[in-house]
Amino acid sequence: MRRTPQTIRLFTICSLLAFMFFTSAAASILSTVVKPSAMRHLKLDYSKPEAANQTNDLARNLTEKASEESSDVLKNTNILTIDGYGSITNWTAVSSILDNIRRLDEFHWNHNDAPPKNVLVALEGAHPDCKLFYELIFSNWDPWLKDARPIQIIDEEPDKETRALAREELVGSNSLYSIKTSIEYGASPNTESMAHLQRLIENATNLRQLDLSLSHSGCLVSHGQPSCFDFSTPETRFPPLKILKLSGYRFHGRIDGQDIWPTSRSRSQEHLRWPWKYLPEKVITNLPFEIFTWMSLEDVGDTKQNDTPNPMTNLEIWIEKMNWTALEELHVDSLSTRNLQLLAPFLRSLKSFSLDWATSQQAALLPGFLNNTTQDLEAVSLRNAKFDSLEPLFNVLVSRHSSSLKSLRLHEYDERRRVYCFENKDHPHCTNGRLSFWEDRPFINESHLVQLSSQCSNIEDLEFDIDRTLDSIAMEATIRQLGHLPRLKTLQLSFESPDFLREKTDQSNRTYRGDASRIDPLLNKTSILKIFHTIQEVQKERNQLSDKAESSTILELMNINIGSWEDRYEYGVGGPETEMRLLGHFECSAGENGTTKCTGQFRYNAWYGVDPESLSSNGLGFGEQEELDYDSL
Repeated sequence: MRRTPQTIRLFTICSLLAFMFFTSAAASILSTVVKPSAMRHLKLDYSKPEAANQTNDLARNLTEKASEESSDVLKNTNILTIDGYGSITNWTAVSSILDNIRRLDEFHWNHNDAPPKNVLVALEGAHPDCKLFYELIFSNWDPWLKDARPIQIIDEEPDKETRALAREELVGSNSLYSIKTSIEYGASPNTESMAHLQRLIENATNLRQLDLSLSHSGCLVSHGQPSCFDFSTPETRFPPLKILKLSGYRFHGRIDGQDIWPTSRSRSQEHLRWPWKYLPEKVITNLPFEIFTWMSLEDVGDTKQNDTPNPMTNLEIWIEKMNWTALEELHVDSLSTRNLQLLAPFLRSLKSFSLDWATSQQAALLPGFLNNTTQDLEAVSLRNAKFDSLEPLFNVLVSRHSSSLKSLRLHEYDERRRVYCFENKDHPHCTNGRLSFWEDRPFINESHLVQLSSQCSNIEDLEFDIDRTLDSIAMEATIRQLGHLPRLKTLQLSFESPDFLREKTDQSNRTYRGDASRIDPLLNKTSILKIFHTIQEVQKERNQLSDKAESSTILELMNINIGSWEDRYEYGVGGPETEMRLLGHFECSAGENGTTKCTGQFRYNAWYGVDPESLSSNGLGFGEQEELDYDSL
């Protein structure tokens, strides 16, 4: 949700009622309470029965009791948010608030139900210029229904058809400005979810934002689960989007929205990883696409089918069906080298670019892509990109986007560079029965930060991985250099787990299951607070010597991850894929009057259950939160 300095999040109404009615009947509906004249953001909460009752009381007080205070709230509220469930929502009350608000600029729909017709009529009648930010939820689960099932299988909910019809009411709405949705496929065919989303997009002339995630749940795969849009109809057109976020979308799919099912001419043994590459060609030719993709080498999407009636890929036809020159933000999980080259000439308004995965071949193209953007970029996020060297990337950032860059995020998952010896038996590291090894990877160092601090003076948000093997002098210099970024406000640092480092450097075939570290030799509550404090101290020293506007900037928030923090609860069906590792996450923030507050914890990765009392890392217990006060150390 986009927030402005005037945005007020709502969670209590006590003080507001002191202004309005001198009563506390509708407490906890509005968040931070200020004078009514400053109110801009109103939230309608139907997530629980008690919250729904309070929201209904609020609606009555605002719309039925004429007072100077209620009139002031309705006059100054221009952002409205609703969330919750249909079984406890009073749609009449929602429509009444829409009718009485003087001017609504944004309506954020985070509700489990689609907007009913009476609400849409009230919205478009009273606020024709309002932007509707719609979170499209295909799940039909409502915990407050009397006959709700505790578990519902995807696409087999009892009221699926009724809810699908209700969602159609929004097709053709002039208010629809943004769509955020996730389509999760199960074991059964489901073509309607994607088709409904496409109907919304095609008929929403004012749509400017799309956030789509496509995924699959379970082990069974079915035909009839489209992973891209259907552009086969000549009249199909998409409105000019400004923000596009895609995850799980297959740009190399067919123009009719189906995956390319490669023939023997477009896929063979050479496309598959070990041991699948030894399958007979006849078996490979007839593999279901999802299984073929899972067995494939990276970047298989670059393979283009030449023996189909229409060889165009889904991305090629999408480029013709939408004006991509209006796009300002592009966030995708991956782009093949070919698709990156296809898109580049059309992204003339691009200001923010985010990529979650890139092979070595794709990463090598990224500096050139970033160097040739028409607009100066304000935000760059490259995650899990296998750069052989960071120098070409930084040279482009400081020479091409130095004055505009405000956010830079570079992160690589610990396991990203793992190489299995059964695929590389002749590699020098694959000796003595070793199962795998990790390729060397580049880290951001002090010289890179010197480049940023001297050339990219507008950076406010920074994320990168830091090499824990640096000696104390180099580590101190790297940390201190962060303080020379004049506008740095938020920082995220990632360190490899000490156990991961041990695995990388140990050339034997030893495993470390059940033998993880109990103490991180580098990071603890004292050293983490010192990092935060050191950056702030350098900033203060720099500010005293500067008379520029940014001279008052101080680091406000720092997050530190130790190891792949998400692994504390995620592992595959067959159990953990990695050895036992110590993980950690800490957050430090600057409080009022120069105080510092840090919270954090150490844990092991999933599957390795350990008694919380048995792990103590320099006073910070396993699996628990502890607030750290720098001044008390």
